[in-house]
Amino acid sequence: MPYEMEWSKHQLYVSFEGQTTPEDFDAVYEAFSGSENFDQLRDMIVDASEISSVAYTLEDVKKHSCLNYAASLSNTNIRQIIIVKSEEIEALAAYYKEFLDKTCWEIDIVASKEEAYKLIEYQ
Repeated sequence: MPYEMEWSKHQLYVSFEGQTTPEDFDAVYEAFSGSENFDQLRDMIVDASEISSVAYTLEDVKKHSCLNYAASLSNTNIRQIIIVKSEEIEALAAYYKEFLDKTCWEIDIVASKEEAYKLIEYQ
């Protein structure tokens, strides 16, 4: 499985590694949005720094943006932090962020896990 999910009280940490497909993102979406913890979720860190290749198009980003837009109507309090290392993943993350700009979710794109946790500490 190219992803792992770790829940803590009001936080979800999702890490992806290796080759990642749209189906991996579908599985993560279904797992987090359908979780009994979803309504209490405040911080979601998506660590994409270990993705080696992604079979993901702008249409896939748009689809997942629509799904998360729907989730944002149910839980308006989520801050999503995306950790990226490659320019390709950063470009996809920026498109995702732009698409969800009209939601209540705050979305940040950072370069390290440390930077992600600092953002959470200072909110």
